[in-house]
Amino acid sequence: MKISEIQNMERDNINCCYLIKEGIFRRCYEYSAWHFIKNIREYRVFRKYVKAVKQDIVHLDFPESALEKILNEAKRKGYNVEKQNNDIIVLSGFPPIGGQGETDGNFEQWKSEIPVVAVNKKTDNQIELIIEKIKNYPVANRTPVEALEFLSNIQKEINEYH
Repeated sequence: MKISEIQNMERDNINCCYLIKEGIFRRCYEYSAWHFIKNIREYRVFRKYVKAVKQDIVHLDFPESALEKILNEAKRKGYNVEKQNNDIIVLSGFPPIGGQGETDGNFEQWKSEIPVVAVNKKTDNQIELIIEKIKNYPVANRTPVEALEFLSNIQKEINEYH
């Protein structure tokens, strides 16, 4: 899915969280990331300038292996889980952004406080994220093909930061 498509989807998002499959990870962008950390659980969020849409974009990501645990946590907290297709899962039922139920401040202010991650440069946060993904990957429970795909994605991430 292109970032411009994601941006269009997020532009109208006021009360749900899109979990988008990217390789062996799930990623939340913009308002989805806001809903996720305010209502599901705290996660490290990144902000970077995306040339294709000419603006800063925030996102968080987690390994696909953590998806079931996160979906169970969302259900336990009373949110709806709907599989839109193989690549997108929608969590809904959050207090609307800018609505009466919102008590955690302003999205734009929150977004502006996230430090910008420099693209194509090693940063401590990026390296820590890669290390965390490797540490949390359940290699003993994966097939050799899945492990190879994971390794390939990690190599791509590392190459992006060089």
